[in-house]
Amino acid sequence: MSEYQDTIAIRSAPADVFRFLSSVSNIPSYAPVIREARLEAGDHLVALAEPAKQQREINGYFRVSHETRSIEWGTDGTPNYHGRLEVRDSGGGETELSVELSIERQDEQRVRQTLRQALESIKRQLEQGGGYVAGGGI
Repeated sequence: MSEYQDTIAIRSAPADVFRFLSSVSNIPSYAPVIREARLEAGDHLVALAEPAKQQREINGYFRVSHETRSIEWGTDGTPNYHGRLEVRDSGGGETELSVELSIERQDEQRVRQTLRQALESIKRQLEQGGGYVAGGGI
């Protein structure tokens, strides 16, 4: 199991960043291989992924803590994958978004690059006003 961590500063209020991230329907807008995502029965996540042109359904969990402005997610089976993000107020209308991932993966550079791309996509959407909150969050 490999561990990855990255952080990005976003010029947007922490509440807005957290609202965007806690809405499962927004996941496809920043997660490169996820085409659809929905919650079923509480925190049970069902996502349609399309890595390497092979569409497959992924089952897992998506747990939101409004108190700590954090989200935990992961898969129920293989590949073993889970993560956690936290939204923190940096002051002056800025937010720090930190993400930690644990994944069984061979290509470390690709995982780091994909994580960075996701963070930059979130930042771009929120700072440029293109971020949307479908369904108003969880």
